Parts: sequence; structure tokens; C-alpha cells
Amino acid sequence: MKEMYDLLKMTALWFLATCEDGQPRLRPVDSVRLCGERLYFQTGRTKAVSRQLHANPRLELCAVLDGGSWLRIEGSAVLDDDPAVRALMPGTCPGCGETDEIELWYLRKGAVTLYTPDEPPETHRF
Repeated sequence: MKEMYDLLKMTALWFLATCEDGQPRLRPVDSVRLCGERLYFQTGRTKAVSRQLHANPRLELCAVLDGGSWLRIEGSAVLDDDPAVRALMPGTCPGCGETDEIELWYLRKGAVTLYTPDEPPETHRF
């Protein structure tokens, strides 16, 4: 998980894909935090992405790395209201609003695949 986090932090932006009524939905996300062995991201409680994750927690993340490599992460999102984790997040996303306006989600039961030019994809399950 630490290696995945380090790769995500090296990118300026990564993208989160969810689904709504059978339609894929994709948006840029820039707040991510590692807490223990869990990779967390946050979103606003009133945003469409929140509704989508509550209805269907399956998601994919994608980040483009230097040198033409890219990272694809698939898994399920789990909502977490742990105050200790919540205390870590506000500084990671300037302009995201007050702490009580955000939801914290972590990834579980998935896989991360690193795609590198001229190399076979490398997949790890978590």
C-alpha cells in the first residue's frame, strides 16, 4: 500500500471513476492520505460522487506517472468516520470545506496494476 501511495503522491492529479445508473463517471481528485495500511481519499457529502459511492462502492483510480507509465487501481470504497483519521485529512485538500462537510473513504479488496512502456503490466492485490 505504501508503494501505491508514493506513486499517487508523485502525480499532480489522479482520476476517480464511479458508476451511476450504468453510466461511468470520472473526475479528478487530489486528496489522498495513507493511514496505517489504508489508502484514504475524501469527497464532499453533497457531491454526486458521494451518492454514487453510497449506491455502489466499486471504483477505479488512474494516475499517469512520469516516463509514460500509469497506475490503475480497482477496489471498493469503505466510508470511515474515525476521528483520528479525520484529523489527518483537512490539510490535504485546500478548499474542500469544513471537516464535517467531507466524507473519508478508504480502499479495500482490490488490485493495483502498474503499466510501464515495453514491460508487461505488474499487478498486486490488496
